[in-house]
Amino acid sequence: EEEQMLTGAAKKGLSMLSGDEAADKPKKPAAEVQLQAVGHARVEDLELDEDEFFKMLEDPYVKMLMSDLDVEMFNATQMFGTFDPDESGTVTVRELVQAIMKLRGEPAKNDVVASLVAIKALGERVDDLQAMVKEVFSLQMSMHEESQHTRHP
Repeated sequence: EEEQMLTGAAKKGLSMLSGDEAADKPKKPAAEVQLQAVGHARVEDLELDEDEFFKMLEDPYVKMLMSDLDVEMFNATQMFGTFDPDESGTVTVRELVQAIMKLRGEPAKNDVVASLVAIKALGERVDDLQAMVKEVFSLQMSMHEESQHTRHP
């Protein structure tokens, strides 16, 4: 329900920018310009690559919308991965809305705990991988030593 509300707000915001905005409002954001330039019929079809994404975030109107949505973008250059979770190299409207929903407001205690748990689990997986690499390396060294002894008696 919240996602539908945010998607509706994004559509309304972009449609307002298509020419109906008041004179005191900032001009069209980069996302709307790109939408028109490539001929997308629907906002849902819009995809932004990393450069376009950063240009969009620099737009005064987009900054105002993000602020109104209680999304603080302190270091936008490190945020692309948050908005592109599938690592496709582009951000869709759906991914944009989902990321905004996650970033809204102050971090809650459960957000911090969840991050710590995920980091601990990742650390354990790295430890397991390191142990496997050591084992494979040890086996390869043993095989190499055996082959050296069989060649040169």
